[in-house]
Amino acid sequence: MPSSARMQILGSGTASEVYIFNFVTVVCDDGLVIRADSALIFPGRRLSQLYRNVSFDEGGRLLTADRADYYSGDERLQAWGGVVLEDTAQGSRMEGEQLDYLRASETRPRQRLTMTGTAVSATLVPGSMTPEQATPVEQIAGDTVGDPLLVIAPDSADETPPAVPAGSRILLGHFVVPGLNLVWVLPV
Repeated sequence: MPSSARMQILGSGTASEVYIFNFVTVVCDDGLVIRADSALIFPGRRLSQLYRNVSFDEGGRLLTADRADYYSGDERLQAWGGVVLEDTAQGSRMEGEQLDYLRASETRPRQRLTMTGTAVSATLVPGSMTPEQATPVEQIAGDTVGDPLLVIAPDSADETPPAVPAGSRILLGHFVVPGLNLVWVLPV
């Protein structure tokens, strides 16, 4: 249970049991700290809904948003409203209106992050650079790059971009950030 929350239980002991929390702070065993003004927890559905001033802090990586849903069974996080994802140690940063994150698992060999919105932007900073040396990579509004976007960074230089189905159009083929492997931006 969240350590600093006020709790109310609805439907106690039933499959549709709901926990309602205000002023939530959860400290996980792996060091992840989750905060929100309020939360609804649906244990039977393995769903947590977080509202207002939501943050996930992994000590080096910080996600902030107005709202987030976490589906523990699918290891999927969806966030909405002024979403910012930062690598606070390196200075990398992505901003958009919605984020969909799927963790790597036994059935999903690699993680997948999709950031969408009308003004998605990213500043990607390789470990060998300071944030001041990095070149921002931004979505250009209008007809150059469409929305939504999927940004995939390979784990090694040997990886190739994922296959693009026939008939698909790559709107912004690939780009290189100095010192970083290729990053592909594809329509979803």
